[in-house]
Amino acid sequence: MPGDGRASDAARLDNDSIDSSNNGEDDLSNEATAGARLQVETRLRQEAAQMRSSPSCTRSIRDVTSEFVAASQQLPPGELVKDDFFTLFEAVGALEIMDPKMDSGYIEEGDPFEPEFDVAAGHDLEEVLWIMDELLCLEMAFHQGYPLSQNVFTSLHVFRLLDPENKHPYHFARDGGLAANNAQLDSNEEALRHGFVHVVLEAYCIGLIKCVELALQAIQSQTYYEEEDFVTYLFGRELLPNLMPEESRIRLIDANNWIHEREKILGEDRTAALLSRIQSRLSMLLAMAAVESYSHIKISVMSYLGHDLARPTPDAFSQKVQRQLATSTPPRPQPSIAWSEACDLWAQLCDDLLAVEKVATSELRRNPQSLLRAVWAFGYRNPHPNTYARAKLQEILTINEAVAGDTPHHELLLTDIRDLVLPGCETTDPASFEVELPSDSRYRSSEIMNDFMNIVYGDWLNLYCIACQNRCRMRRCFAQALMSWSKLLEVAPEYDRKLNQIRSHGVIMGDDGKKKHFNPLTHWTRHHFQQLACWVIQLGFETDIYLPDECYTMYQLLRTTIVSAADGQMRPMASLTNKMLEDLALVDQRQTAGLVENAARQMIWLEQYTKSLRYIEAITLRQDIDYSLASALAWMFSLLKHMGVTAVPTRSIVEAQMRQEARLKPFMNMTAKEKAKVFRADFMLQASRCSSGISIDEKYIVRMCAVIETNKKIILEGIARLARLATDAMAAGTERQWAEELQLLKRTAFDMGINAQRILQICQAHGSIDFDKDKEYSEFIKMTISPAEQRQHTWWVVPQISEKKR
Repeated sequence: MPGDGRASDAARLDNDSIDSSNNGEDDLSNEATAGARLQVETRLRQEAAQMRSSPSCTRSIRDVTSEFVAASQQLPPGELVKDDFFTLFEAVGALEIMDPKMDSGYIEEGDPFEPEFDVAAGHDLEEVLWIMDELLCLEMAFHQGYPLSQNVFTSLHVFRLLDPENKHPYHFARDGGLAANNAQLDSNEEALRHGFVHVVLEAYCIGLIKCVELALQAIQSQTYYEEEDFVTYLFGRELLPNLMPEESRIRLIDANNWIHEREKILGEDRTAALLSRIQSRLSMLLAMAAVESYSHIKISVMSYLGHDLARPTPDAFSQKVQRQLATSTPPRPQPSIAWSEACDLWAQLCDDLLAVEKVATSELRRNPQSLLRAVWAFGYRNPHPNTYARAKLQEILTINEAVAGDTPHHELLLTDIRDLVLPGCETTDPASFEVELPSDSRYRSSEIMNDFMNIVYGDWLNLYCIACQNRCRMRRCFAQALMSWSKLLEVAPEYDRKLNQIRSHGVIMGDDGKKKHFNPLTHWTRHHFQQLACWVIQLGFETDIYLPDECYTMYQLLRTTIVSAADGQMRPMASLTNKMLEDLALVDQRQTAGLVENAARQMIWLEQYTKSLRYIEAITLRQDIDYSLASALAWMFSLLKHMGVTAVPTRSIVEAQMRQEARLKPFMNMTAKEKAKVFRADFMLQASRCSSGISIDEKYIVRMCAVIETNKKIILEGIARLARLATDAMAAGTERQWAEELQLLKRTAFDMGINAQRILQICQAHGSIDFDKDKEYSEFIKMTISPAEQRQHTWWVVPQISEKKR
């Protein structure tokens, strides 16, 4: 009997427990352990007794469908049933089941699980052309950031090659390539149809898969953001791991030869159409493997022939493949990209990659500031470069700790420091780093410089790599980099102290009016730190994270940052560099008479001082332009706020403080507390001034418009001077982008002046020249903020003023 069996088992367990307990009594040395064993024995005896007394039970099946349906009908539609054993996750999961939009495994009645399409069957040339062109469109969708499950993997031919059961050398047919061999030998019509698939299309698909693999490798080897930039999931599939790109290139060449051998049969136009696609795929494969230039891809894609010959074969693609992919996401619709759009996107991608090649091959890569301008110019190409192009630029910037593999980062970093703060000095002379005598001052200074550069290297290189990200990510990464640079600000003075013990690098006037030693490394670090702070604020305007009533305070914060950088950094450095240049020019030439080496070094140093001075002047001039723009826009937003034109939401004091902390978060988290205090004090001061009551009358409006007009003139004069300093501003190689940037600033200044005058004209039209105090100006003045793409310059928000129509 089942019950007797269970009882005997329990009894046997009981006896075994007692025996084991008796055998182990001699080994027990702890009374607590013995007590625990006694409790276990007691519990086992009780359970055994219960099992003997309980009757044996049998399981049966009962249909509860009707009861479940009746209970479900008592619930209102949309109500979720959940408890401790049926959680919200399971409840929502139950809703997804049998929903074709959410359940990838749901199969409608009469719909087969797998597509009913034979990938090994032969096809006409026109159908193969259409499949190739559709694959090109889907590959472009992949480069746009869509998951492979929505584009390339929907091709049943590609999906067959990626089947885990398909082994090297990977064929459509399951006969190990016999169909391809027969197509190579025969020339009848059926053999041609099979050849188009098993020779031409198969080689094309394999080449496409290898191109996708190379693109993924390039992206995944650099900094990117999953789902935000690109989706790299393979959904449990492998991209032909046992087949190298070189072998796929051979397959494409074989397909090319197969087409040539049948040119007479196929005809000139049809042959040219097939060849253009095979050769284009071959060019893509070679370019992505860094064998040839991307210019070949653009030429080959734009010269595609015979698209009008293509005959649609939609059955060769199916979204049902998503049922067989390893994913927890619901099925996603396949994006549609037209053939003409795909060709344009491929041409744009090639243009972006050619721009990357230009950075790698031009001389601008040898100058750190020119290189940084080139990276920013690339990031601001319109349309914005896609993830693959930006990853290739990162690869060029970082490969083997050198730019383009031949300009070491150490050399670029040293040049950056020399150009800005230490021109014409043994401390940054490359020859000093070759001295090996420990007692030599050049050896000691080079050791200190090496230590400092090792510390700042990663954060300095990030300035280039972050500029390769998307715009929103750029601001977030720069905000995070501020914390690192603030820590470097605390470290740099110690290295300056060590350097100044070896040799003096000049004397400047301190904030207290007293002379002090010039600290070059601290000034260099603070320059980059304050440049980062400006970028964070200005990218905030570009990404539209500030509300209209916050523009005033943020432009005031930008203004404070710029004036701190100009007065505290650039002008003292310009004064010192100018003095050192004068001293060097006045050196008695008799000291170098007969010493060719000293004379040559003096000429090099003189050139470095001149170059550095012009560079600092260009930076200072650009800072003056930005300062005038920030000031004018701050006063313009202040005027509109006091006039009641800018809508200010009602906020509590706590909410205002939280919003203020959110805006200042990149600055408040820094360790450079004195800098954060300056920002916070200025922000609170300007906010309190803006909220204080000011009587708006004729004099006030006219005065504000005059201030804005004065700033506009200063801006235009500065732009005219700066336009002649492209070389001095290290804009070599990016002169066109430099000129375009200045043109945008000029248009912004004009736009600002026009809208300021429009305020005055509308007020005069509605209130004569005698304005009433506390007039409701919002009744007849309308202010709008244009989106970033419609502004003259994305960093400078000019409020657009118009008259309200009654």
